[in-house]
Amino acid sequence: MKKYFFAALLIVSVQMVQAQTWPQGVQFIESKMNDSTTVQGNLADGKIIDDLSWASSSSNACFTGLQFTQYMGHHVFYGTSIKPQSVIKIYVTA
Repeated sequence: MKKYFFAALLIVSVQMVQAQTWPQGVQFIESKMNDSTTVQGNLADGKIIDDLSWASSSSNACFTGLQFTQYMGHHVFYGTSIKPQSVIKIYVTA
């Protein structure tokens, strides 16, 4: 009986940790090896990001401060997990 209880507790704990991995507002997408997944979203439903100063810091270097106006507005967030040494291809269409 103790073994079954421990196994159930472990499964619930793993599920809770996975659910807490991503911040609120990030939609988790389950990715499977050698498979494709399609997700549809709408930028109008996304979160507005006003402060992009983090993107131009030397530790991130996403883009320069001169490009801030190009990236202000609504953003949608998706997250997934892949195994180390894996390659993932993401295509965005309008």
